[in-house]
Amino acid sequence: YHIPDILLGIEQECKKLGCNLIIQDTCNEQEMENVLIRKFKNENILGMIIYPTCHEFFNDEIMRLKLDNFPFVIVDQYWSQLDAHFVHSDNKKGTYEATKHLIEAGHREIGLLYDIDWNANNTRNRIEGYEQCLIDNAIPVRKDYLFDTTLNTARLPLGIENDVIESMMDFITSNNQITAYLCSSMLFLEAIKRLGIKLGEDLSAIFVDDSFLAKHYNPALTVIRQQNQEMGRRAFDILLNWGKLQEKNVVLDTELIVRESVGRLHS
Repeated sequence: YHIPDILLGIEQECKKLGCNLIIQDTCNEQEMENVLIRKFKNENILGMIIYPTCHEFFNDEIMRLKLDNFPFVIVDQYWSQLDAHFVHSDNKKGTYEATKHLIEAGHREIGLLYDIDWNANNTRNRIEGYEQCLIDNAIPVRKDYLFDTTLNTARLPLGIENDVIESMMDFITSNNQITAYLCSSMLFLEAIKRLGIKLGEDLSAIFVDDSFLAKHYNPALTVIRQQNQEMGRRAFDILLNWGKLQEKNVVLDTELIVRESVGRLHS
């Protein structure tokens, strides 16, 4: 849901200056990413804003951009091994605050549903925030409360998507002591619907990132909102002022938007 908002932020800045924005989709394939980087590098462009493929390490073409001092910015990702410009969210802080909100609502058995293949570094930061909050509140960290769908659900054929939903259903029913979840996938909503579970009453959940669906779902979803348009704007500003800005790692705050998907647990 957040990629269109990042693009909107970039597009708004381009329009102000009369710049043309060229968009290419890598389909989350690293080889396609390499091909497109080589292609754009040979064209007369201001620079590249790269939403990288979802791998733990950057690819060779990104390193070549750095070695050639070609203007580029990485958005929604951070690699400490690469000395480059990054604009991304404080995912650790976001899940820390979300977990704290669940604890304050009386929940102590809290699960985390994530997709490590979608963005490994962001997922790792979210897990760290979740676990740190549990530790700070004297709640045991249980690795068996973490569920990895292992699939990029944004591009799944219907049959495989159904497999993910069914695996979520199995996890939820096998862990009925869990009263609340942090979720990176909206497929969770379909899973609990099939199980006849009422969100906000039988089970609570907080979702990563805001969307039109989150606002208008019944009940409205509590979310960790990211500054996606600002991410795009800041990335464009770095390209526009290439070589002038000292700050390389721009970390944007997240905001917990409290709606109706978290119920208070009464002891």
